[in-house]
Amino acid sequence: MKQFGFRKKRISSAAGLCVVLVAVLLVFGGYALAKYMYSVRKDPLFVAKAFYFESDLLRDTSVGSRPRYPLQTGVNQISFSLRNHPDSLRCSEVDITYDVVLTKEGIVIQKLEDQMITGNAINNKEVTFADLAAGTYTVTATATAPYTATLSAEFVIADENQTIQYEIHDEEGSPVLQMVVRTEGYEGNVKITWPEGVSPDNMDPLLEEASNSTGTVTIPFNAYSEYTFLFFKSKPNENYAANVGFSATIP
Repeated sequence: MKQFGFRKKRISSAAGLCVVLVAVLLVFGGYALAKYMYSVRKDPLFVAKAFYFESDLLRDTSVGSRPRYPLQTGVNQISFSLRNHPDSLRCSEVDITYDVVLTKEGIVIQKLEDQMITGNAINNKEVTFADLAAGTYTVTATATAPYTATLSAEFVIADENQTIQYEIHDEEGSPVLQMVVRTEGYEGNVKITWPEGVSPDNMDPLLEEASNSTGTVTIPFNAYSEYTFLFFKSKPNENYAANVGFSATIP
């Protein structure tokens, strides 16, 4: 009987030792886990840093509609800036990697990949797509790292007006008349023609080589320009306001 009682006491002691060991492991294990979590929180990889991906013309379409910009006739390029700051006081703490895609009617026209804006300082990136035909284009800029964001806008490039416009200002009894010539999208030589009975003002540098005998002169024009030419009438009572005999054409 004494031997049986001794064995029971030894078993109880072993069970108590196991309980103590488990408690110790829980204490030190919990401490190690807490220390790891604290370390993770302090690790820069696990802390979100300031991130700004902005533009002067493109907008975040997740919070509003895509803006649309009709460009002035004759403008055949799209220009805008991307930046890593919302104002002069704040900027991204990280380098931003981004792509820019230009599409027209769903077809990719141009693409810029793996571009970068350096962080920890206010920086801008100017983007230009040049020599574009008339039409509606969509520009999408996407930040790909370390965080994602998308900016977008539409740009409308108008057809260039290649015609030459002109008009005659005259009235009966006036010894002179004026010919006004305008261009829009066209830039180049313009052939000016006038009828018999009028003579160009050779004091005008653009007309100094013109003569009444030829009745024509070719003059270089800039795009979106207007020139006024003076002609003397041999018969002041004639009225040339109907443009008869005058023309301005692309040679």
